[in-house]
Amino acid sequence: MSNCKIIAVSLEKGGVGKTATTLNLGAALARAGKRVLLVDFDPQSSLTVSLGLAPEDHIENIAALMRDAISEKPIDASAAIVRKESMDVISGHIELSAVELSLSGVFCDHFLGSILTPVRARYDYILIDCAPSLGMLTINALAAADSVLIPMQAQYLSAKGVELLLGVIFKMRKRINPNLAIEGILITMRDRPRPRDGRSDQSRVWREHAHIRDGNPRVGARERGGGRWRIDLHARPCRRRRKGVCRSGLRSRQCGLHGGSGCLDRRSS
Repeated sequence: MSNCKIIAVSLEKGGVGKTATTLNLGAALARAGKRVLLVDFDPQSSLTVSLGLAPEDHIENIAALMRDAISEKPIDASAAIVRKESMDVISGHIELSAVELSLSGVFCDHFLGSILTPVRARYDYILIDCAPSLGMLTINALAAADSVLIPMQAQYLSAKGVELLLGVIFKMRKRINPNLAIEGILITMRDRPRPRDGRSDQSRVWREHAHIRDGNPRVGARERGGGRWRIDLHARPCRRRRKGVCRSGLRSRQCGLHGGSGCLDRRSS
């Protein structure tokens, strides 16, 4: 039995870094000595372009392989594999959009799996860059995969996309792929705050002086020296310190940490 692991990199929301995650994860695995195959399963072919390949230059691509699988013709995935940057790649093509329109039957979820099965034994990892949708292309990818890696931004819309994808994954487990696992959720495009940034100081004070109970940041607070700290989310940074930020990272007419009734208020318990 092959030890190859197939990972689908998927999320319905676009622009969260699925292609960059697939490319960089593949490069890291290849550098670690693993045999890696990248599959560009997105009609936009962003992964193909990112590798310096032109989709129109490759007659044999994932769209052509899918058409052969749907027509029940002999499939030769090896003819579509291109060597690039220590990794093997099956390029994408805009024709995948037309292929998806033909995937409307009951048994249309196994075609990608039938393409990858003959070459699976050659690799340690196969990474599938999925389209930003929950259509039949993504269903095919989830049916062929062993696990799903979910890149997302730390934003509300990305979180909604994760919620929708998790619902699809649970249905896939019940009906099509019972062994489908969640590899993890990867937070992307997050910049580390600068050390002198007031926002980073706010986060530090929040962690040190307060905790959340029942989802309400005003409900719970940590006892400290016989007093109680309350955080006002609408406060402004203190003007008493240079660059407009006090040690608390918060601001009012007189900062609470300096004995006043500011954004961090010290009150008797």
